[in-house]
Amino acid sequence: MLPNVTEVVTDKRELPDLLGRFGVTDVPTGISSFGRRHRAYVKVQDGCLLRCSFCIIPYVRPQVTSRPVEHILEEVRRLADNGYREIVLTGIHLGHYGVERNQHLPKSEWVRLSHLVERIARLPGDFRVRLSSIEATEVTRELNRRDG
Repeated sequence: MLPNVTEVVTDKRELPDLLGRFGVTDVPTGISSFGRRHRAYVKVQDGCLLRCSFCIIPYVRPQVTSRPVEHILEEVRRLADNGYREIVLTGIHLGHYGVERNQHLPKSEWVRLSHLVERIARLPGDFRVRLSSIEATEVTRELNRRDG
C-alpha cells in the first residue's frame, strides 16, 4: 500500500469505470490542445504481437487495440480547428492499425491505416498528416498513393 494512494489503475481501459464511480460520466475520447506547439500527436493504436528480441512491449501490452475511426477524426478535427498544422499519428505498431477489428470480416470491409489516413485527408482545414514510424514492409500500395 502506498501512502495517500486510494486507487491504482493497471489498465487504462479501466479509467472510464473508475471515473464513473466518482461521478464523471463524460469521458473525453481525445485531446484538443498541445499547448503552444505547432504539432499535435494523436495516438491511434496501442500494443504489439511481435516478439522482437530487444523489446518488452509484447509482454506488457500484448493486446493490439486500435481507436475507432470516428474518435480519431473528431480529435484531428478539434486539433486542426485549434490551429495545429501538423498532426502526427502515433502507435506502438502503427502499421497494425485496425488489425484486431478486421478479424472475421471479409477483406472488402477491412479498415487499415491507409483507410484512416484517407479519411483524415478528407477533413477540411489547412494541416498535414505525418506518421510517427512505420515498418517499411507495411507501407502498402494504398498508403503510398499520391493522387489526392
